[in-house]
Amino acid sequence: MTVLCVASFYKGWKFLEELAQLGCHIVLVTTQEVYNDPWPTCVHERFCVHKIDNFEEVRKAVGYLARSRDFGAILPIDEYVVDICAQLREHFRIPGTGVTEAARFRDKLLMRIEADRAGVPVPAFSAVLPHSRLKEFCRKVPSPWILKPRAESGSVKMRKLETEAELWAAVEELGDDQSHYLVERFVKGNILHVDGVVWKGKLVFSSAHRYGKTPFSIWRDGGVFSSRTIEKKDPTYSKVHQQNEDLIKALRLDHGVTHAEFIEAEDGSIYFLEIAARVGGAHIDALVKETRGVDLWIEWARVELAAASGKSYKVKASKDLQGGLLVCLTRQKTPDLSDYDDVEVTWSHVWDYHLAMTVASKDGKRVDRLLEAYQHRFADDFLAIGTGGDRPA
Repeated sequence: MTVLCVASFYKGWKFLEELAQLGCHIVLVTTQEVYNDPWPTCVHERFCVHKIDNFEEVRKAVGYLARSRDFGAILPIDEYVVDICAQLREHFRIPGTGVTEAARFRDKLLMRIEADRAGVPVPAFSAVLPHSRLKEFCRKVPSPWILKPRAESGSVKMRKLETEAELWAAVEELGDDQSHYLVERFVKGNILHVDGVVWKGKLVFSSAHRYGKTPFSIWRDGGVFSSRTIEKKDPTYSKVHQQNEDLIKALRLDHGVTHAEFIEAEDGSIYFLEIAARVGGAHIDALVKETRGVDLWIEWARVELAAASGKSYKVKASKDLQGGLLVCLTRQKTPDLSDYDDVEVTWSHVWDYHLAMTVASKDGKRVDRLLEAYQHRFADDFLAIGTGGDRPA
């Protein structure tokens, strides 16, 4: 099968390698900025376009390639090309997730509407337009509020607003882009994420985790990013897994991988925040692999190819460990980890002023002690403060 992969970031190497391992001929379309990055040799053909988010430009490029190539599948590598791939599938009539289905996993307003309609709890929310609706929202829902873009990833461009005057000033700053935003009640609590694999509309694998410092705080203030598996004895474990299953059913995803985020309020209630049909960023895939033995990048390739070729698909966890993930910007270009030699350190990665590490063990208390100690040590040994980029890693 000839597979067209589209990417706006340099990432997804294991995804591409697994496609090649499964016998695919891989054609990659990407941007000029990352075209010359060291993509794996399993990519058979590589092309670039000036603007990867310009559908007409990408359509013309793919149309030219399709003159001599019979694409069996069109697959996105990252969040920012999910929409483009959906449009390409519909235009060239290639099976896979279409525009409407993809929007449920890209448009934060639509996913909230669908979740709320299906009875999945969500914080009170409103579109910015019309203004009369937003005024009614402000009257009924106490501040603080979060103003967030409908199509960005993670915490990018989110703003926390305390007063109605602040909200209206922020809305006015948006100008003609107001329709691209929504407003939501700010709920204080812990942020959870559930990462899974979907096959024929059902979750066939999932793993739940709790962030340390919230992604919004990391994006705004910097610091050491962390996430920890949720233990089965934790009352939150079963609740968030059930809500995630209800969510997948409500959003009607046929197959793929998902990264969903929920907030665990101070009263124990759990609310849906957002979901993406991709592998979670910030090396969450490493945490899942080290604790459950499932590589989400590889499974994404397998499930997509199974769907495209009409074959069966199965996935099974080979581990059941407690674990944690730590990620930070570093002062050193290649930080030295030789002093971090505990046997529970199962994976680490250093690159260009970045550091990521996982710890895993059957002993949850040991994981907690290591995460606490390593966060302080990272801050002393490595941490550089960087905030507010346009896009997440």
